[in-house]
Amino acid sequence: MGTGVLKLTPRGGLDGDLKVTVVGIEKVFKMFGIERMMSEGQIGATFNALDRLMPGLGGIARQSAAPGLVAALGQRTELEGKPAVAFPMRFVDGAVFLGPFQVGMVSPLF
Repeated sequence: MGTGVLKLTPRGGLDGDLKVTVVGIEKVFKMFGIERMMSEGQIGATFNALDRLMPGLGGIARQSAAPGLVAALGQRTELEGKPAVAFPMRFVDGAVFLGPFQVGMVSPLF
């Protein structure tokens, strides 16, 4: 479920902010590839360093990172009697951001 305001930019991209409430946020993370993003770059390098320090430690950190990410991005709530998370979603000329992460791109509408 979402609330907010979106408008169109001169080139047809979406611009604006939504507050989105999601049941099953883990599925959304997989859909947007956020788990993959957390495995790459500086964060991924940190997990890899933990594995070198003690094999398996990086994997444990990866598994517990998703709940931490949920806590950082939004707040726990309830939707239709089910546990959910409410978080801001931002659109900038078609680019879609979930917190600080760009998770997608919406093609221009015209």
